[in-house]
Amino acid sequence: MMMSLHAEQRCHERHINPQQLEWLLSYGQESHNRGVSLFYFDRDSFTQLIKEVATERLELAMRSRNVYAVLGESKVITVGYRDERLK
Repeated sequence: MMMSLHAEQRCHERHINPQQLEWLLSYGQESHNRGVSLFYFDRDSFTQLIKEVATERLELAMRSRNVYAVLGESKVITVGYRDERLK
């Protein structure tokens, strides 16, 4: 997945691992708003991730619960941790 410079900086600043982003895009829910896609974990998708992740990666997966990513035109625009419920 291609990432903007902004997204790369945010991953580094927020200590979001590329593996977390890969899980998010594979297991997370997608919603659309104003021409972009928002990926996040809901209860079901996060439970599915936890069931399927290898035991040595479980701690990293547990820290992925509140990660979100915004994609536009098949490129990650930004990533972060949500601190409140998405609308």
